[in-house]
Amino acid sequence: MQIYQMLYFKKIADTGNLTKAAAELHMTPSALSGSLKRLEESLSVTLFDRVGKNLVINEYGKAYLPYVEKILSLNDQANEEIASLRPVVESSLMIADVTISFASKLISLFLMDHPDVSLHRTYLNPADGFNEHELRKYDFVIGSSNVIKLPGYERRIIRSGHEVSAIMNRNNPLASADSLKLKDIALEPMIVYSKGMPGRKMMDKIFSDAGMEYHVAFEANSPYSMAPALERNLGIFLQPRHTAEDNMHIYPGCVAIPIEGIFYEADTSIYFKAGHPLSRAASEFLSFVQKKMPS
Repeated sequence: MQIYQMLYFKKIADTGNLTKAAAELHMTPSALSGSLKRLEESLSVTLFDRVGKNLVINEYGKAYLPYVEKILSLNDQANEEIASLRPVVESSLMIADVTISFASKLISLFLMDHPDVSLHRTYLNPADGFNEHELRKYDFVIGSSNVIKLPGYERRIIRSGHEVSAIMNRNNPLASADSLKLKDIALEPMIVYSKGMPGRKMMDKIFSDAGMEYHVAFEANSPYSMAPALERNLGIFLQPRHTAEDNMHIYPGCVAIPIEGIFYEADTSIYFKAGHPLSRAASEFLSFVQKKMPS
């Protein structure tokens, strides 16, 4: 049975007359009669007794009516609740990201132009893995295309690059170089991301492709946790050049030196559910991001 069938039943019960009920519902008597018949068939009982031209509610109808009234009332309340929430939902933006600095800059620029938007943002640590079901509550996921795989999502590349920089303390003997080659740092202690994270996969591929190994001196899960190790000059940290440019404020007292001859595709993408309607705020954010995308 459907809500509209209950609504029709209630109208017939209130009027006691099929023709009058049909007129108030702006439908033909035959259509209303057919709907009532289908409802009675689904319940396996008749709800009215036919008395002349009138329909008189019987014991089954009287037993059914209070539940119908309760369901219709709850339906009205639900519609009112949704209507009251709509402005809030339309102005809400939910983002999950793994980029920290880059996403912060992007979101801050957006909010400057859209101060009415209410933001809920969550940082995702790739080392913890991604719960696809949990991510579905977010409008967007922002992160490395090399690690995020979300079936059923559309992906748009926000930025891309293939150059790599070596970040190190200014007191490191190599810090004065204009550029370096991988062989120059191969024997140096390395500050690396934990296994499974995009940056660690980058390290593994770069050194594997060069037929080299690297020595791990310090391991962490975020750029911020790398900072103390860099401050103490414990080693060298490799990042895609565009990421290093965004993150250098995290590493005071450090320099970023380009590494020659290394090409590693490191795209940052924005993901959103394919075919899923976007709120006003989400639509505006996607439009904003697309304007910032590389041509």
